[in-house]
Amino acid sequence: MSWIPNFEDTSQSVFLIPYSPSGVSRPLQCRLSCNNCVDDGPEEEEVDLWEARDILDHDLDDGDILRWEAYQSTWSKCLAKLQSIIQKLLEPVVEAIAQEVNNSYTDTLPGLPYPELPAITISNPAGGTSFLNELINQLGRSDDEAEPSSFVTHLHPAECSNAMSGMKTLITGFTDRPPDQAKTQFKNSPAGSLANYDINFLDAWFTAVRNDREQRNARVPSLVAVLHNFEQFNPSVMQDIFDICSLHIPQLPLVFIVALSSAQSPSYLHVTYPRSTLAVLRIRQFHVPSGLHILEEILRQTFFTTAFDPDVMLGPAALNFIVDYYSRYNPSLDSLLNMFQLVHLKHFMVNPLSLLVKTTPGPDTLSAVTSFSFVDTLFGRLCTTKTSEAWHKQPLPTLIAEVDEAREVFYARVRKSRLAFEVTMVVHEFLARLGYKNVERDAHHITALLRVAIDLAKGRSPKHIETLSSLVRRLKLSEVHPFLDVLQAFYHDVPADIRNGDGLHIDVFISRLPQEDDDQYSEDMRQLAIDIGDWLLNYLDELVLPLEELPLWEVWSTGQTPFPMELINPSIRVSMVTGLLRSHEFSDTANNPEEVNLWDLPDTSILFQRYLDSGKMINVYDWFESFQLVLETQRKESSGPKKGSPRKRGKKTVGRGNEEKWKLQVQARFICALHELDYLGFVKHTGRKADHVIRTVFDVCDT
Repeated sequence: MSWIPNFEDTSQSVFLIPYSPSGVSRPLQCRLSCNNCVDDGPEEEEVDLWEARDILDHDLDDGDILRWEAYQSTWSKCLAKLQSIIQKLLEPVVEAIAQEVNNSYTDTLPGLPYPELPAITISNPAGGTSFLNELINQLGRSDDEAEPSSFVTHLHPAECSNAMSGMKTLITGFTDRPPDQAKTQFKNSPAGSLANYDINFLDAWFTAVRNDREQRNARVPSLVAVLHNFEQFNPSVMQDIFDICSLHIPQLPLVFIVALSSAQSPSYLHVTYPRSTLAVLRIRQFHVPSGLHILEEILRQTFFTTAFDPDVMLGPAALNFIVDYYSRYNPSLDSLLNMFQLVHLKHFMVNPLSLLVKTTPGPDTLSAVTSFSFVDTLFGRLCTTKTSEAWHKQPLPTLIAEVDEAREVFYARVRKSRLAFEVTMVVHEFLARLGYKNVERDAHHITALLRVAIDLAKGRSPKHIETLSSLVRRLKLSEVHPFLDVLQAFYHDVPADIRNGDGLHIDVFISRLPQEDDDQYSEDMRQLAIDIGDWLLNYLDELVLPLEELPLWEVWSTGQTPFPMELINPSIRVSMVTGLLRSHEFSDTANNPEEVNLWDLPDTSILFQRYLDSGKMINVYDWFESFQLVLETQRKESSGPKKGSPRKRGKKTVGRGNEEKWKLQVQARFICALHELDYLGFVKHTGRKADHVIRTVFDVCDT
């Protein structure tokens, strides 16, 4: 399965070219491809990617296909849950903006000297495309899907280099709509045609749309223009566009949605644009929710809830990295979804047993000759040293039954851990409402909820549980009864197959509540609070057990496998230098020679090799001479030994013509390679000497 990236896609910032040479030793491979990897954890927690690839030798014959199908099913289930959570988190802001758009020309202030152009600013540092997609779907939603309530077009900085191109993009974004979104086809006659950058053309088109909607008693749509990356627009161009559009409202119900990546206060609009432009705009500001509480809710409702069972559980290593990366570097929902997907991809890529996540292959598949290595690995995971001989005597149906049982046992233990998390959070939130100071963040910007989640993923009882138990023991007399009511309500909503009668303990505690007129009321209530705290500590300790003790736990958990950080933070410099020095390692040829001659390399690589041999300032003519010598050698090696022919000795003019053509070809190849190095940023023009350039990269390890 090959993936060819679209290098013409301007929305992509980085393309990762995997580097996995076959003829280089493994330590050298790791040094070249993982040069920027940081060792943050203990050595016993590291999983070597190359060792994992060696394990794939024990895969089934069609194991890659089975693992790919298992990955698609697992990730689709997880992605659907994540998207539903994000939709609920963003729903209040999305509905508020959609309502503001719909009421832009009905809910206006009376007595204004001129109509104002509605402009909605969205401070969106974390929402990304997830928020904008939800907003656009909401704006286009109506009772009749063929007649959306708003027509939406998108403007990007590259399309608005001047006022004419910006108006053309804005107008054609509405008028070139598909027939199912604008049934009225406005025909522009050749005799009286209007330019597609003239706003009168949009006015005529919308008049036809308005008349058609009014005849059918349908809602007249709004014209919404979404300005992406607004900080990158030319302010003078946008001033002209705003001024032109403000002269044609309310006939044209235009609404501008400004997507800002900067902070909400001070607003970029107020800082950059003059008062004359701000006077024609009616600005409404909205802020997309962001921060650690968004990450908390996503993790809580996906991996730490009894209401949802993901097929693969994230391990502590992946959780630690995701929390750290989100809180420190990129608090974006798009990057969060990408990180979750990369964890799933790596799990199914390096673990041959991951195809057992949902189903187990039948006896016909496992009994094949090519499956012996896989079955032997599976036996080794299931049996111990004492029972290995007995296990090898068991038939394949017994092995399949054991795998299915291991799957059920693992999911049952994970559900208990999630139940422990939910109980901990119920107690945590109850105490927080009472004003107990146990929700402060630590030095690593991790809240108590995230600390508990990571500790539970490690299979150990969090220290936070001891703190909560101690606080429960010291509850006030008036707080014990409400606390028991909260626990009872929680266990009432927990699925019956998970709680297993655990709520009976709460009923026993409630039955022990003394009457206020009892003589021993204070002592009995104090003892009851102590007993509840002790029971809570022991109960949660019993629920939290390490997953690594279970058979085949690595199938359904990522464990201590480190996050593939190099995929989201690749070293661009190392990748470019490696590609130039060892371009043959990236080719599709099966057998690459251990030693490659200089003249066998591409032109850019040859020029880069001579680049490394020069000083800080390079004479372009000398550089060309050294490049030409290599190409002469390449020409001789490719032509091979010449066979003499006495009949063709007299054709010297043809040879002279070929030489001239060859020299032109060498010059063209040199200029092309030089331009590529210049485009990559390896050379810098001096500005003083036209025949010299300056090196920008030094200390390249040529190994």
